[in-house]
Amino acid sequence: KAKINVEGMQDVRKYKFTISNVEPIDKHTYYYFIGDANAKAEFSTNLKQLTYDKSKKVLYSENISEFLELKSNQYV
Repeated sequence: KAKINVEGMQDVRKYKFTISNVEPIDKHTYYYFIGDANAKAEFSTNLKQLTYDKSKKVLYSENISEFLELKSNQYV
């Protein structure tokens, strides 16, 4: 039932990536990878981390605009 959303920020050049309807496991770190259609998603601790907002119950990361320009696939 997770819902993935990309929304514009006040600065029109920035976007926020959110995943709602999720409850992450305590002390786990969640990463995301965005790449072109031919990219292979591989785990690395160099990937960007998602932050959890307990009050809104969403995982999120801000400023993903550099990836959106590539018309990329998203992996979490």
